[in-house]
Amino acid sequence: MSWQKYAIFFTAVVLQSCAYGSTFILVELFASQGHTALAVGRSSATTAIGAVALTFVAGRLVNWLGEIYVITGTSFCLSAALTVFVFVDGVFGQLLGGLLLGAGWGLFYTLIPVVLAKTVAAEHRARLFSLMAVFISMGFGLTPFLANYVSSTFFGISGVFIIIAVGCAIAGSLFLVLHHALGNDAPTEMNTPATSFASIASTIVSSAFPLLALIALGAFIFSAVNSFQIVYAKAHGWNYGHYFLANTCAAVFGRLIYSVWFSRFRGLKTVCILYLVTLASLALYLINQDDQALYLMTGILYGIGYGVSYPIVMALIANHDTEARVTDILQTTGLIFLLFLFGAPYITAPLIEARGIDAIYPILTVLGGMKMIIVIICVWLSARRKPHPEILVRRKLI
Repeated sequence: MSWQKYAIFFTAVVLQSCAYGSTFILVELFASQGHTALAVGRSSATTAIGAVALTFVAGRLVNWLGEIYVITGTSFCLSAALTVFVFVDGVFGQLLGGLLLGAGWGLFYTLIPVVLAKTVAAEHRARLFSLMAVFISMGFGLTPFLANYVSSTFFGISGVFIIIAVGCAIAGSLFLVLHHALGNDAPTEMNTPATSFASIASTIVSSAFPLLALIALGAFIFSAVNSFQIVYAKAHGWNYGHYFLANTCAAVFGRLIYSVWFSRFRGLKTVCILYLVTLASLALYLINQDDQALYLMTGILYGIGYGVSYPIVMALIANHDTEARVTDILQTTGLIFLLFLFGAPYITAPLIEARGIDAIYPILTVLGGMKMIIVIICVWLSARRKPHPEILVRRKLI
């Protein structure tokens, strides 16, 4: 694609990513409706169900309608989810909105890396995956920051959700514009098969399992930290908007700097260093009780550590097997990511309700330590394993 078409693509990605950013402020919307953190857990449960269910039929939908039309459908599905959260109060609205959100974001998140992988050669994927991660981070990361200020106006927190819903509808229109602009140039070289239990099982039991475990643990920690960040900030009297701004800027600039100057360093050893930064940020949650500057530093460290390492791990997964297996691996990775991403609030919400927000951080720190152990094992295994010749060509500097 030309840079103009990439501009349309990434603009739509930013707008649509705001829908996921809305999950970080769901706790505030539900609080305004008289509900507790348990409401976020209930909604996340159906979100996980919707994401997983739609991932299994993603291949069939793509083969029937085409990727762009399916992604356009996810835009309007997300728009409907956000509208339901605002206008349908109570448990039914929480469950229905969560189901629509999971269906929309699940399909979108699963298909977007597949579409991007089809448009670029393997040696350029790390850079393009990093750029895509930058724009996705901008979308969902800046949503809570802007919501913190917009909600204090006459729009209120409900108005924020309506604005995001409109943005998703605009994103759907941009994807349609992109589809017509591509015309016959739309990439078709890789098949998009339906996800099946057999393909998932074969991917999980393959040598990619350690990398998939990194994605799963990372998604769980990320979701638990951000979904209840508002609760944590208000419990300590801090401004959560500043945290999300610091976190997002660190992730975005970190990814940009990496993709421009340091993309040749994209191996597991780099991931190990970044995971150490992530672990340091989680440790700060355990020791910081009254310092807002240290609170912002926590966001910066986490943005750098997790924000920069995630696209590197995704590129490692995309280049882990032969070209024929790329789609299967990416779809399985997306499924695992979504399951742990939306499952985390469901698991942690009862603990927060019973023992307070600070109770989750020792658990998250332990999980961060597990990630460090796994990546060290991955480094050791990669030094002993002899990959397929095609993979060696595609990895090059990895």
